[in-house]
Amino acid sequence: MLFTTGNGYAQEIVENAEENTNSDNQNDKQPDESIDYYDRNWNFLDLRQNFPNSSEHLPRPQKLDEMLDIAELLADGKNFIRVDLYVINGDVYFSEFTFFSDAGFERFYPDEWDYTLGKWIDL
Repeated sequence: MLFTTGNGYAQEIVENAEENTNSDNQNDKQPDESIDYYDRNWNFLDLRQNFPNSSEHLPRPQKLDEMLDIAELLADGKNFIRVDLYVINGDVYFSEFTFFSDAGFERFYPDEWDYTLGKWIDL
């Protein structure tokens, strides 16, 4: 699972995976955009993709457990999907599904993350 923010979160769900990732995307679509990746317990992961990590990591979202439940419900039956959610005035809202982040072509760094994340998907 993955999370994005500007008060929004995206969660990547991999069916039957015990490990998933959350990401926090700060300043989405801005020149200073950054993305941080976390595990299910909101522990920071040394993982980057097409944007740098932020200089300040955000605290664990108060609605994290609710967002994980919603994302897993919406992702049911799909091998892989990113579920984008927003928290606005304390309420969780659905934004969109993404079936292929970055069209499936953007690499992860360090390199071992491409292999690790790929192992989680059972095709």
